[in-house]
Amino acid sequence: MKRRLMLAAAASVAGANLLGCATTGEAADPNDENLSVFLGFIDMSDAPSDVSWVSVKGYGPNASNYLARVQDGLFFHIAVEPGSYQVDRFGGVSGFKGLFGRVHEYEWGTKGRNPSALRIDRPGVFFVGAHRYVPQKTGLFEQGKFEMVPSSGVTEREALQLLLRLMQGDPSLSVYKHQLRRIKQKLGVER
Repeated sequence: MKRRLMLAAAASVAGANLLGCATTGEAADPNDENLSVFLGFIDMSDAPSDVSWVSVKGYGPNASNYLARVQDGLFFHIAVEPGSYQVDRFGGVSGFKGLFGRVHEYEWGTKGRNPSALRIDRPGVFFVGAHRYVPQKTGLFEQGKFEMVPSSGVTEREALQLLLRLMQGDPSLSVYKHQLRRIKQKLGVER
């Protein structure tokens, strides 16, 4: 349990900085036209913590796993290889983020397929939906339980617009020209 908390804390910190990388830490080539954008939204307004990291698990032989970047509930990774994926875990910190914050980890996709699952056959932009954390009643000494339900808080278009602004304003992301072009095409805006 202690190891899991340490891993979640490290992932939370690293998630803010990693983006063009799979969990191997290897940077993605911004000129690779075969990479896709994976994005979604998690509303944590009823949760005991925020969401500061999202783990995207790949399925199948030679599958890659990714640590998505998170900004105000929007999670995204702009360098996803073709394959089958879904969000399997996410987490954040409650309380003071510095010394006294409590690390939370939520398992969403470890027991089968969930609504974030998708198959990427060719490069593109893939929105896996907006989801809301809903706590479930448990007994006094039981571990907290939750359900993820569809949320109307953020539409695909709003998520894409936010991601476009983030990428254009961040020099480390603005080099991914193929992904920017695909996002603009999906939004129907000029190149």
